Amino acid sequence: MTGARQLRPTALRRAERWFWLAIAIAAVIFYLPALSLGPLADDLFQLAYVDGYFGPKSPFGLYFFALEDPEATAALAHKGALPWWTVPHFRFAHLRPLSSALVWFDMAILPRDSPWPHVHSLLWLVALLAVVGRVLVQLVGRPLALVALVAFAVDEPLSWMVGWLANRCAMISATFGFLALSVHLRRRRRVDDPRPAAALAVESGLWLLAFAAGEYAISLLPLVAAWELVCGRGSLGRRAAALGPAVAAAVAFAIAYVVIGCGVYGATTYVDPMSDPGTFFGELGNRVTRMAAEVFVGICGESERLWLRYDWTGIPPWLFEGVEFDPPVRSVRHAWLAGSITVVLSAITWLLCRGSLRGTERRGIIVLVWGSVVGLVPLAAIPPATRALLIPSVAGAAFFAMTVVVAARLWRRHAPRWRAVAVTLVALVLAFEHLVSDAIFARMQLGALAEVRDAHRDFFDSPEVHARDLTGKHVFVLAAPDLVTGIYGYATMDLVGRPVPESWHALVMDTRRHLVRRLDARTIELSAIGPAFHLDYQEALFRAPRDALQPGDRVDAGIFVAKILRATDSEGPQSVLFRFRVPLEDPSLLFLDATPRGLEPFALPPVGETRVVNPPQIPRGLR
Repeated sequence: MTGARQLRPTALRRAERWFWLAIAIAAVIFYLPALSLGPLADDLFQLAYVDGYFGPKSPFGLYFFALEDPEATAALAHKGALPWWTVPHFRFAHLRPLSSALVWFDMAILPRDSPWPHVHSLLWLVALLAVVGRVLVQLVGRPLALVALVAFAVDEPLSWMVGWLANRCAMISATFGFLALSVHLRRRRRVDDPRPAAALAVESGLWLLAFAAGEYAISLLPLVAAWELVCGRGSLGRRAAALGPAVAAAVAFAIAYVVIGCGVYGATTYVDPMSDPGTFFGELGNRVTRMAAEVFVGICGESERLWLRYDWTGIPPWLFEGVEFDPPVRSVRHAWLAGSITVVLSAITWLLCRGSLRGTERRGIIVLVWGSVVGLVPLAAIPPATRALLIPSVAGAAFFAMTVVVAARLWRRHAPRWRAVAVTLVALVLAFEHLVSDAIFARMQLGALAEVRDAHRDFFDSPEVHARDLTGKHVFVLAAPDLVTGIYGYATMDLVGRPVPESWHALVMDTRRHLVRRLDARTIELSAIGPAFHLDYQEALFRAPRDALQPGDRVDAGIFVAKILRATDSEGPQSVLFRFRVPLEDPSLLFLDATPRGLEPFALPPVGETRVVNPPQIPRGLR
């Protein structure tokens, strides 16, 4: 009997390892399309830094897209890597030295534009699945952990992690963070640890690595605190002291963050809780509600993606009727609907399931759910985005696993039929969202990223552009349709191996028609048809409406000076004069129009005449 009792845990651990291996292999196969993606969006900016086009940059600082340095901001605006209207004190910098060094390795050491950087990402995926599987076993036991790991492996945030190199930082941070949590749980549960100091040092080092990979690790602190509160041993003082390694790493990160000058300033959708706490807390309820709905129920936190995913139901058109073009009101309606469904469904599910859970499972679910809900608070600094929900999604997977395991137990134990049927129905609904729908949209996301990549390359390297030697030229896209086409032209030329111009500017960045009028040999006027410039959310990333340019304001962008002619008090410029330092016919200037075929030369009108600039487009119809 003693031998049998010893064999059973060994057999379980062996089966667990084989199960994890099967999940890891299946996940790698599932995400294999990521190998063809190459650099995307912010990856291009980092690539240009690695190649030295924007001046010297430390391998540990590739996520410092812009520190609060007016001279550096002006230099980037002169190149066109930031729009000419960027607020001088613009700041968009993240403290991710470890992730930065790994991106530098991908771009400086591995073959350029090859699958190898994404192979690197898939290796982190395998490591993350191993660590998350172990933590789930420690928190909720094997039955729930195995089901939850399947759901987590096909969760949509992972498609962003393996598909977008710049976003891999969240996966690295989560891997080290969950590993630190695993060590913490093991350390706190062992009363006869022969080397407690060594375990403490290992946990401290892992927390430091988690924060060195990215600020996402902050979302794990409430999880550790919740475990200590619900499951920890000893007095409250001892439990608080046990948080020392995690808290010390977070404090060290915060100090470095402030000293270096990281954070966000100038953008409207990103809110820095340190520099703008009022706006952050004003957005908190709305954003946390929508993110929680996506984590636990599967209702997308982004209104655009909600519409895409559930349009077939008829609910989004009904929900957003009359406010399709009013994002603030739309987000409030979204939050009320998503929050109501999430609270009601989660509460009913918990009441139905809790009695069939073992004590460890019940406490583990409480820790995961409440720790993750509180962990959503720091994520409210950005708009609800699937790519930011990797760490909280572990709790959503565990909550779903709870319904599956409890449903099986209720049927096996011949519990009241109504209860078994109710839990089974909830499990089926959540299975559709966490397994079927997430798997479909994760693969669709990888396909969409590939399509966007191809469309943007066709846009920049169109036949008309490819036929020209851009060396030493200043390129001007009169109207760019989106963020990537607006500021990554310079870096994209580097990526596709084309001659890099002296500068690459987008004069505006939206999808409306405009008017261009030529005033003299060196001056054009660009006017908005309809709403003012810089109201589009992508334009507003670089200058919030509170900092809107006013009539008479001048901006020196190097090869030209922009002067605001007309503007509204509450919105922004409606007409801008661009005065160039050389005649408009100078061969160093190239004006381009964004057409469905890609970029094509734009013929400026004669002096005194006006020409319409049609709404800019991207090949393949993307925006």
